[in-house]
Amino acid sequence: MKRHSGERRAGELLALAVHSVGAKHAERAYKLHIQQLLAEYDLAKEQLQVIEDEVAAATDSTIRAVASRWV
Repeated sequence: MKRHSGERRAGELLALAVHSVGAKHAERAYKLHIQQLLAEYDLAKEQLQVIEDEVAAATDSTIRAVASRWV
């Protein structure tokens, strides 16, 4: 039963938030922040791919060097 009371209160708070001036400013700020986080994520993915490619190339080179000594 207490749960229904919480749901009612949450509905009331949401209704009040619709008329809040700060909510509009916060929405723009949050959108900008999310865009920045996504850009950072994309950059980190690109950097990780470069590192993975470098590690793969170094590993292949090392394997070829070691294999050529055994032949």
